Amino acid sequence: MAAQTGLLPTPTTPVQITKGLSLWLDEKRGSRQSRQAVQCITRSPVLQGHAIKSKSRFTDSYGSGAPCFLYNILSHHPDLVIIVSEIDGNQITETRAALKELGSSIPVYQLSCTYSRNA
Repeated sequence: MAAQTGLLPTPTTPVQITKGLSLWLDEKRGSRQSRQAVQCITRSPVLQGHAIKSKSRFTDSYGSGAPCFLYNILSHHPDLVIIVSEIDGNQITETRAALKELGSSIPVYQLSCTYSRNA
């Protein structure tokens, strides 16, 4: 679906996840003024309040059973979410559910990382 929109690369297009991705997304979206933010899930639970405005819970894609958390998903006012993962799981479904709980229906896309044994 993401590749069909022209926003994200087709599965055969390698994308290096660095500042280059940010610039590439700006170019694809026709804007040099867009904001990007990088957020990572954590297994560390934090109490909500003060700087922590929202707390979303996710399952561990590695299957450990440990809960994972993402805080303040909407704090930078994104117009889309791109999940970059090593293991495909329920990330898109869980992210959409977390966003819905926070009152947002912005698009969610996923890029899967693969590593070459020769790298």
